[in-house]
Amino acid sequence: MSSEEKVLSAWRSAARDLDIEITAPYSLAPPTGGPAICYIALVHGFGAPGGTLLCSADEDFDAAFDLSETYGFYASALNPRNYARYDRAHFIATLRDWGWRSNAPAPSWYED
Repeated sequence: MSSEEKVLSAWRSAARDLDIEITAPYSLAPPTGGPAICYIALVHGFGAPGGTLLCSADEDFDAAFDLSETYGFYASALNPRNYARYDRAHFIATLRDWGWRSNAPAPSWYED
C-alpha cells in the first residue's frame, strides 16, 4: 500500500470515528485549463467553507495550495509518517487547528 493510500485509509477511519465527511479522491482542474490536480481527499467543514483538501508533503504543494485557494478551499500537506495511521487525539488536534468553518453544526467532539 502506498503512503497516500495509508493516509486515505487513516482519514476514512477518522471519518467513521469522528462523524465527519470526506470525499476521496478529489480533483480540481485549473480554471485556465491544463491537467487537474488530484488530492488525497476533501475533509468537509474544516479549514475553509469549502473544506480542506489533503495532499502529501511529498507533492508539489505550492501548485496544490494555489489551486485550492482559487476555488475557496484550504489545503494541507500532510506528512505520511504522521498521518498513515489513525490516532484519534492527533487527528482531533489537526481538525481543531484547521477550525470548523461550515454553517452546519460542528461535530459534538469539536465543542468538548
